[in-house]
Amino acid sequence: MAKGPSLRDPFRGILPDPLNPVRTLRVMGRLVRRVTKKPGTAPGTLIHTGVKRVEQIRITVLDYDGESFQEREVATAAECLPFRDSSTVTWINVDGLHEPDVVAEFGEIFGLHPLVMEDILSVGQRPKVEEHEGHLFVELNMLQVHPETLLVHEEQLSLVVGTNWILTFQETAGDVLDPVRERLRTGKGKIRSRGADYLAYALIDVVVDSYFGVMETVGDQVEELEEEAIQNPAPPTMRRIHDLRREMIIIRKSVWPVRDLMASMLRM
Repeated sequence: MAKGPSLRDPFRGILPDPLNPVRTLRVMGRLVRRVTKKPGTAPGTLIHTGVKRVEQIRITVLDYDGESFQEREVATAAECLPFRDSSTVTWINVDGLHEPDVVAEFGEIFGLHPLVMEDILSVGQRPKVEEHEGHLFVELNMLQVHPETLLVHEEQLSLVVGTNWILTFQETAGDVLDPVRERLRTGKGKIRSRGADYLAYALIDVVVDSYFGVMETVGDQVEELEEEAIQNPAPPTMRRIHDLRREMIIIRKSVWPVRDLMASMLRM
């Protein structure tokens, strides 16, 4: 009898499946996260566990108070140093996590805990909130539906809330936070007269609100599939039902833990 391979092939069973591209995308994404960070790595080691999603890291700064507002893009984290101790409120957003040195530089400037920097770079985590000396760390997922494939896209959003500043870190450009940016630009409502804690509330609120739009889109697909399953219960319909079930699991894993996150924040 011929001997089988001595080592199990980690790629076995996850080759691209032309009949089920959704499964291929999901499993390959999990594999990238699984093999990038080696077991036994020391706590606080800065390693990006995702994939490079942008060619160049983009840093934008929104600085404001009740009377003024400025928005600009900067080239390096060092240019954000003057905003650390300013009397205005500053929101600094970073698109792109593939360069750990950039996160480390922000950590040095704003005094971030080493485990916070590690969590920012470790994508695919469960939503959570942690209180550290001088700052609050919140991690949750943004969900968006791709307009063509109708796949649910999840992206980790990390927020670090200081006394008068907020840092947000994302894997790529494009998010659900534009309603907050627009309120800051136009001065609509009371957001520019409040502090960084209110800005954090506004950002979390718009992320949670976006879940309803995603669930509504998925709900519409469910209704279409119900009709299709009755009229034409063919194998492609069954595959779509299976794929849609996976999308609903993605939503549940992102949304359900937010309840515990909000309960923890209320107790702080």
